[in-house]
Amino acid sequence: MEELKEKRKSVQFGLKSLQAEKLKSYEQYAAGKKAEEGKAYAEYKERTYGIETREKETGAQLQEIEKAIESVEGELSKKQDMAELLSYFNLSELTQEAVQRFIRKIIVTDEQHLEISWNL
Repeated sequence: MEELKEKRKSVQFGLKSLQAEKLKSYEQYAAGKKAEEGKAYAEYKERTYGIETREKETGAQLQEIEKAIESVEGELSKKQDMAELLSYFNLSELTQEAVQRFIRKIIVTDEQHLEISWNL
């Protein structure tokens, strides 16, 4: 989890750097556009296109990291919920008796997901 958060910080920093680079590119273009306007504009557009491409890639990478963090947080939340439930009923482990008493049904949707209907 900490590794994902550090990676997110790094990617966010990279995205901010790209935005600053894009601004600097425009400022350079604006400062020198009077001399050789056509050439300066073409160079500016080329630099900007490269920066925007990297921004899109970095943004997509950031979204993937955010999804991974959400998934890990969701799993942690589920484990904490189960631990709270077990401690609430003074259970140290989930026994067959506890399952029969508290769980109405379990639906497995695929290898990584399931739904639990509680008898609470």
